[in-house]
Amino acid sequence: MLHNRRKHSESDGSMHSHDSGGKGDNIRHGSGNESVFSGKIEKKVKLGEALLYYLSTLAVYAVVLLVVIFVRRQGMKYSTPSGLKPMPMDYQILTNVTPAPGDSIKQFRTEVAFDHLRYLARDPHPWNSPANEDTRQYLIGVLKQYQKLAEAQNIKLEIVSADPVAFSTFDDKKKRKTEPLAGKSAQRCSYLESRNVLARVIGKNNKADDALLVSSHIDSVQISYGATDDGINGGVMLEIIRHLIYNPVQSTVVFNFNNGEEIGLYGALGFVNHPWAKTVKAFINMEGAGAGGPAMVFRASNLDVVSRYSKKNSGYITKWRPHANVFANDAFALGLISSDTDYSVYTAYGIPGLDIAFYERRSVYHTSYDNLDNVPAGSIDQIGNTVLNAIKSMADDTEFLAAQRGSPKKPSVYFDILHLSMVSFSFVTLKVLYAVFIALIIAGSVVMFIVSKRSHKNNYYSHSHPGANGHVYFLSILRAFLFSGLALLLVIVVSLCVGLIYGAGNVLAVYGLTALVVTTVTAASLTVIGLVMYLYLVVEDRIGGYSKIQDRFVRSRVMSYAQLYIWLLGLIIGLVMSIAQGIGMLYYTIFASACCIVAALWAYAVEPRVSKSCVLRYVSWLFRLLVAVVLPALLTTDLCSTLVGGLSQTVIDGTKSYFVIVLIGLLVATVFGTSMPFIVTAGRRGVLIGSGVSFLVFIVLLLVSLFITPFSTTNPAHVYFEGTLDLDTQKETIELQSNKKIGGLVNQIWGDIPNMSLSSAVGKKSAVDRFNYTLSAANFGYADAFKSHNIDFPSYNSTKDIPSDFAGSYKNKANGILLYINAPNSQVCEVLTTNTPVYGYAIPQYGDGLADNPSESYTPPVLKPSNNTVTTIDPTFDRFYSYSMNPPVNRCQSLFLLSRASQSQFIVYLEHDGSGFGDAYLQCHYGDLHTFNPYALTLMEKAPSVSATISVGHGVPGSLSVKSKLKLA
Repeated sequence: MLHNRRKHSESDGSMHSHDSGGKGDNIRHGSGNESVFSGKIEKKVKLGEALLYYLSTLAVYAVVLLVVIFVRRQGMKYSTPSGLKPMPMDYQILTNVTPAPGDSIKQFRTEVAFDHLRYLARDPHPWNSPANEDTRQYLIGVLKQYQKLAEAQNIKLEIVSADPVAFSTFDDKKKRKTEPLAGKSAQRCSYLESRNVLARVIGKNNKADDALLVSSHIDSVQISYGATDDGINGGVMLEIIRHLIYNPVQSTVVFNFNNGEEIGLYGALGFVNHPWAKTVKAFINMEGAGAGGPAMVFRASNLDVVSRYSKKNSGYITKWRPHANVFANDAFALGLISSDTDYSVYTAYGIPGLDIAFYERRSVYHTSYDNLDNVPAGSIDQIGNTVLNAIKSMADDTEFLAAQRGSPKKPSVYFDILHLSMVSFSFVTLKVLYAVFIALIIAGSVVMFIVSKRSHKNNYYSHSHPGANGHVYFLSILRAFLFSGLALLLVIVVSLCVGLIYGAGNVLAVYGLTALVVTTVTAASLTVIGLVMYLYLVVEDRIGGYSKIQDRFVRSRVMSYAQLYIWLLGLIIGLVMSIAQGIGMLYYTIFASACCIVAALWAYAVEPRVSKSCVLRYVSWLFRLLVAVVLPALLTTDLCSTLVGGLSQTVIDGTKSYFVIVLIGLLVATVFGTSMPFIVTAGRRGVLIGSGVSFLVFIVLLLVSLFITPFSTTNPAHVYFEGTLDLDTQKETIELQSNKKIGGLVNQIWGDIPNMSLSSAVGKKSAVDRFNYTLSAANFGYADAFKSHNIDFPSYNSTKDIPSDFAGSYKNKANGILLYINAPNSQVCEVLTTNTPVYGYAIPQYGDGLADNPSESYTPPVLKPSNNTVTTIDPTFDRFYSYSMNPPVNRCQSLFLLSRASQSQFIVYLEHDGSGFGDAYLQCHYGDLHTFNPYALTLMEKAPSVSATISVGHGVPGSLSVKSKLKLA
């Protein structure tokens, strides 16, 4: 053994010439006393340097984190201007639309957009409620005032206040669960009478056929005030129209205040069936999937649209805080996000565009907490200015809007840098960049290995330890790579284990205790990384080498080389995903690889030459740390903050909590993976101490977060509410589903409901604990509400007498019936049959001669004879198929009917194949809480006392459903 070590020293003399204080020299030449003295000095130096390098690494990450937090929160104050409250219910039209002279003519006026919001979010306003019609009339009134302003400025502003569009759709291939069919699924068709409010500002080029569309929806869910979903954007659109009157752009801009998004994206479907849709070349859709924070570009059809969003128009706006990330686009493509927006409708009809939405604080999304008190003024300012900037970029580019529509499904890569600037490029560029950096790393590695092998050709593959002069050996880098990969893999495994622990102990911790859970996962990840690095150092010490001080820096440089191959693996995965799936979310590996290449070159060419001086050695090491860590950490920390803010609170909707926590672990591994070359500089003892501290922090945080309730008034539990009235049995019930036991809440209002019985069951849905309650009573007041307001229950009659000149499609009129439905104050009804009919469609009742007054009676048009040909749907059809006549065959088991008139009347043609319809049901839905569901209002008032809020499920058409079994002719 002694002979082998001496031979080893002689064969590598060039290495030892750079390390006069090396261990081998002490053994050969130093006396015992000198060795002891040198050991004491070395120990002190080792501890001091370990602390210095540890603190330096932590300081860099801390600064990055603070910069991200500070910049992202800048201007996002959760306060309303001057403490303004909702406008009174009798407030009709905003009167101060004329801007003050001076800068306010050119500026986006946040305070005025908020003034509009005060009216738009004054009360829940679903499609089937008087408040929804009040909202329409408010918008129409403001637009007519703007029309006068436009005339004074010689600008043409056109308004469609009564949308004449009526059409039918086959919703999609998926079946929907339907209550009257006892939880069974049915394929749905829909009939819609559009209630959109449209406006367009004709551009300076006076070409109405080359237009940009700006869209947001004006309806809310039944329980929500709809402040951020989507009242903010309605107010922003009104202010943008005012702005364009005084600051006209070249091309025409169309505004769709669309109605019916919450119950099936019907407002966007109404628009694509309107003549103005043919003039639109691109769109910007504004949405709300949370309550505040910056609005982000979730989806972008192609590079043409997102690059124009990315361009700041200097001199046009003063505040521009872009926010975008391709990850959300990929999440939709991979099915990780289950909700949908009007973006899907517009792109399905071939229009490219942007999907911009709020996503933070999803805890108040679709709940009674989505009100003015939870709207940050900074959010209004941010989306108003970024959308106005995008409008300027697109509408002033006359060639862009004059050309044929671009592709609605051509992915690109885009992301913002701390809301200060934007980066966007095509997938072709992405793939080229992947290939270039893959080639650079491989080619550079080959060159480096050739140089090292020529210097030490006798023992390059067999010798395992790196040289102090920068030359490296194959086995040393291979070991560093394997340990680095092991550390990252174990972070994912440990994150999964933490997720499973939370799933068993506090499944909604990541929903209500997000920051605590992220910190817990981070502490666990740092523990794992530290322990693996400790094991790596132990193995390296077993193999042997130089003095402990010098070894730490040599191994740090080797780890920097090994990082190249970690990022190389990321580049290869990114390239494969971009080619196979059109996924661009791993774009950051390109920038991280570039930084890693620079750091590795510095470690190879410069750092060994300054290793003799402690000061220069530290400066060189610090430079390498900044190069390797700062930019990748900024990009990944910002991405981590975005994803955690967007996904952590989706678990209450059914997203797997362990999936979110594993994602957090993956992001933490990405953020801190670059720290491994610098952690090992602390040495074995320093790394072990650091790991021990991280482990203690992890245990404490885990135990604390397992026993703290995740619910608060800031992050409330959701109580999903739905009332039913069965006209056949006269039974009234309430179905409640909550993320926490709400017996206390029910007890608070027990005295308000005579003869009430409560049954409850604990179940699980999508790995989230749900407590299901059924409340039954002789009288919840539903039937009494109809009587006290002098409103008739839904009624119907049917006949087999089909007129000889019947203009609808049919196969055999002998098997058909006409069903006449009357549903006052409902506006949303549904006809279902257990057997799928050959035909099931509504006959349009209202023609084009519509007036502004919705109460005005309409005369059904005279149906002209048709050829009665049977229409089939293309088997490749997916979603949003619209038609006026010639409906699909054997498709419409559930027929959804939406009326524009409050006194709803429908005519439905049903035809079976000779075997009958089976059981048939009529179900009508009511959205006005004040008239039909005061119990829901009581829940809304009292739920905050138990840290809860009232909510409804996605696509629920009413807080009260009245159903009956049909007796068909």
